[in-house]
Amino acid sequence: MPLHIPEICNWRLSGRARHHGAALRMRLGAMWEQEFAHLEDLTGPYMINPHHWGHVDRWFDPESGVQAIDARLSHAFSLLVEPAGS
Repeated sequence: MPLHIPEICNWRLSGRARHHGAALRMRLGAMWEQEFAHLEDLTGPYMINPHHWGHVDRWFDPESGVQAIDARLSHAFSLLVEPAGS
């Protein structure tokens, strides 16, 4: 997405594995993190960018027919005092 949405300053994809239950089934999870200079960059150019709503949002939409993301997904954001790479 950073190639399509220049307002994304920094980003990373983090993965983790967790064990659940007596059978020790491994459950994989991922976290896509992004950093923006201003809240308006997230709520404006990012959310309305055609790449975001045309390619990314369909993975989250249960009516799209190609949903690949758990319905319990959280889209959260917070203010950082300084950039993550500092």
